Amino acid sequence: MQLIWLSGPTARVVTVSITRKTILAGIASLAALFLMLGAILQFFGLRVAIELRPDLAKTLGAVTSASEQQRIEQHYQEQLAALEAQIQGLTRQIGSLEKTKRQLVELIPARPTRTGPGGQGGPMHLLSEFQWFAPKATERMGKLHEDTWQLEHRITTLNRLWTLEKDWLTRLPLLSPIVEPHHISSGFGLRRDPFTRALSRHEGIDFVAPTGTPVLATAPGRVLQARYWGPYGLLVEVEHEWGFATRYAHLSRLLVKEGDTVEAGDTVGLLGNTGRSTGPHLHYEVRFQERAIQPQADHVIRTARQHTVFPTTAFAQF
Repeated sequence: MQLIWLSGPTARVVTVSITRKTILAGIASLAALFLMLGAILQFFGLRVAIELRPDLAKTLGAVTSASEQQRIEQHYQEQLAALEAQIQGLTRQIGSLEKTKRQLVELIPARPTRTGPGGQGGPMHLLSEFQWFAPKATERMGKLHEDTWQLEHRITTLNRLWTLEKDWLTRLPLLSPIVEPHHISSGFGLRRDPFTRALSRHEGIDFVAPTGTPVLATAPGRVLQARYWGPYGLLVEVEHEWGFATRYAHLSRLLVKEGDTVEAGDTVGLLGNTGRSTGPHLHYEVRFQERAIQPQADHVIRTARQHTVFPTTAFAQF
């Protein structure tokens, strides 16, 4: 095939022969041009995608930009700060639990020492992008998640144990029946009888204070007796849980009656000098299964642990 055209003022004749080889060369040149233009457009397109749509760029297999890596690091830092704040919050909860623990200890009054004359925290799923760019951060974050979970579990367990123990202790006769200024004139056990001076057994503690001093129930319970009863004088007897009972004797006035329900700290009567007494005082008894026992709080707790349903102690768990 030939193409003939006239060129220039001289009417020069130009003849071009078009062969199969010429056509193939032209097609190849055109294809190479399109491929070059496509590569250039792809390069600039991915660069723009990295800056504007890093998630799309990552899907297309592009190299992560500095801004994308900075975003990931910032996200990681935010997650880390949130975890550390959570741990600080759990630490504050531990402080609150320590306060509860101190309250338990305060339920056990100290032994009286004054004496004198006279009548107690799910599965962990880490973000995959952290595994790409921050393997050490991923490991640290995983450890923080695990520590947080363990701390939360331990706090939940301690809170449950301490709540059970606190509830158990508040049901025992551990409080002092006198909160006003007083002293102890006679303890529990052997002593010289104040009237005959013969060796005898004293089954309670004598609290000396002015007549009319409020006498308080040392644990919640039900009033069994509220009457005048021989050498006890005016007496209140309160029945508590697990076979415990308390007696408040030599009162000047009764403020409850038989069958009443009382709470720890309720006033059951006023201190006096009735019955077999040498002067104003309160004779206080703690009884277990109808037998007088040492009224001191530590002895009451030991008795209760040996003979009652006692929750697993929480003090050894922390």
